[in-house]
Amino acid sequence: MALRKFPSPSWTDVNPPSMGAVRYRCAYCDSIVAANRGWTDRNWIAKITLCPNCHHPTYHVQSRELKAQVPGVPFGGPVEYLPEDVAHLYDEARQCTTVGAYTAAVLLCRKLLMHVAVAQGAQPGTGFQEYVKYLDEEGWVPPNGKEWVDDIRAIGNEANHEIRVVSRDEAEDLMTFMEGLLPYMYEFPRRRKATDQSVPAVSSD
Repeated sequence: MALRKFPSPSWTDVNPPSMGAVRYRCAYCDSIVAANRGWTDRNWIAKITLCPNCHHPTYHVQSRELKAQVPGVPFGGPVEYLPEDVAHLYDEARQCTTVGAYTAAVLLCRKLLMHVAVAQGAQPGTGFQEYVKYLDEEGWVPPNGKEWVDDIRAIGNEANHEIRVVSRDEAEDLMTFMEGLLPYMYEFPRRRKATDQSVPAVSSD
């Protein structure tokens, strides 16, 4: 992947209303914000904004040749109630998408599927296809989601054994599947349990 070339501006400290609001999704706190404090170059092409929510800096550049935000926004949404090891793998895969490391994101999705299969009772040390089969037979994969798992298997194998760059669309498709599978396995049962515990028992009298 070719390195992005950014301008080398001389920065000027600016405050509202001179810079104007820059609307973006903050990669640190996952909030959609309109930031109007930070720094800009002389041509107002490159800007560094401070998130009004978490106060972390974000670099923006917008010109005819290049539009970029650094750090970029990770693909896929957060999932609650994940075990620490599962959350680590999922978050790492999401972070890979922010820097264009799509092959790495796919390999992490593949590893994550193997990991959760074992966590749900699959025999450790078997092949990846066996893990996929186990998740399917145990009802963790919805009927219309089997093709997504097959895509993870196929693209994951290609990434392991062939020199081929995985596309952004392929990586984001697989991240979308994981974003749907993980709540089904971990978040929804915990939320249902919490709801059941909060509902008062009905007296039979």
